[in-house]
Amino acid sequence: MDTRLSSPRADSLITTPAPVQPHLRAQILLLATGGLLQTFGGTLALGSGGQLSPGKALLIFSTCAGGIFLLWLGIWRPARGVFARLFFSATANAKIPQTRLLRQISNSTLLALLLLAVLWSVATNGALLLQHPLDPAIYDSDAAAFVHYQAEDVLHGINPYTDTTGFWQAVAQFPAAGATPLQRGQFAQQAFSPSDQVVTALLHIYLRNPTQAGPEFDPATLHSYPAGAFLLTIPFIWAGLPSTQPLYALALLLLFGLLAWWTPKEDRWYTLLLLSSLALAITLTLRSSFEVICIICLIAAWRLQYQNKHPVLAALLLGLACTVKQLAWLFVPFYLLLIVQRRGWRQTAKSAAFIALAFLLINGPFIFAAPAAWATSMLLPITEPAFPGGIGLITLAQGGLLPLFPGWVFVLLEIGTYLALLAWYSTQLKPGQHSGKHASTAGGLGLFLAPLPLFLASRSLISYTMFLPVLALAAVLLAQDPAGPPIHQKALPSHER
Repeated sequence: MDTRLSSPRADSLITTPAPVQPHLRAQILLLATGGLLQTFGGTLALGSGGQLSPGKALLIFSTCAGGIFLLWLGIWRPARGVFARLFFSATANAKIPQTRLLRQISNSTLLALLLLAVLWSVATNGALLLQHPLDPAIYDSDAAAFVHYQAEDVLHGINPYTDTTGFWQAVAQFPAAGATPLQRGQFAQQAFSPSDQVVTALLHIYLRNPTQAGPEFDPATLHSYPAGAFLLTIPFIWAGLPSTQPLYALALLLLFGLLAWWTPKEDRWYTLLLLSSLALAITLTLRSSFEVICIICLIAAWRLQYQNKHPVLAALLLGLACTVKQLAWLFVPFYLLLIVQRRGWRQTAKSAAFIALAFLLINGPFIFAAPAAWATSMLLPITEPAFPGGIGLITLAQGGLLPLFPGWVFVLLEIGTYLALLAWYSTQLKPGQHSGKHASTAGGLGLFLAPLPLFLASRSLISYTMFLPVLALAAVLLAQDPAGPPIHQKALPSHER
């Protein structure tokens, strides 16, 4: 009888599950630190669309940029340098008492800050839900209000993309949401957005006689998103609910629940702490920012593809994300690169076809009904002369710390950075580029990289990057998943190389 397979070592090879990657708890803490910085900077930037003081501009930019840096560090190189000594136990100096004490102090301090952030988040968002349940008056932007109005348009048999009178009716129906001003008319000579008070006053004047309204507001901005943005809300509006809030609240709960479920049990409460501390993302979602629909579809698609499970469903989910907001379009090249390296060109072509199919199934009726109107609407976010502002590089210009460069400079920065990140991501996915943990990490990194160039845009809105900590966490959890083998271990079939 051959006893080789009954030896303790052989038994361990057969029965021991794949080990969880080390440092997960510390990685989550590092991501939580980045999330706290981003939340602070984003909260400080709320309502700061115009000129800023140099100190405030520098604080907003530095906290948001610092948060992104820590998120990156937590994903890619979490166990190196000074941060390893502060957060990680498995370092070269782990046995030095001073280092161990410093690490205990830093971890305890961070946990205390996280708990305070969670308490603040629970208090503010709990008050929001208790005081304004299903209240459309709490819509955080004209985009949220217009999505509601477009759903009503469809229920009334009107094509939102050709509704030429709906803009002023929507503004009157949701006066608290306001409207996005443009660098035209009396605002043409202003470098940055006028105050909310000025915008609201002008809207009230124009509402008295919309036919005499000036060019400061474009009625076409009523419909500047793909059709999925409003079609998904139709069941809730049809059911008589006064707000789209339930849809996004349910999506947020599902997203957080999935991320907690994918976290190993021993570290699950750290994930819940991180997610619960993202007060700004939670608040804006409860006020009907609809980015959460894109995020949950993107993360689910990435995970299914990473595990080589249900590739058709994964592609359809990514296509659904693309039907909600143009933000999701940035993720498609990263996603297809991942499939090229893991499964070859044939599967990549199939996935691209199913992404396009999902997009066309939802947008197709509107494209065929009014192709020019639909295409014009999709391009409005980049063709309209909207005021620069946000939480990225442009913030330094708002504070006078950088010159306000022409818009094309920011466009070139975005495009150049996006292409550079895409090229670098491609090199990280090549077989044999990395081994072990880093090979696994590279696959999910596209989730984090895709939206980063928007930080350099002339209009870098909070909503573009407020879910970066969630995307970073999803990327880290992908690297822990034993169902997704390192990329270099999965050779391509000869006919697909």
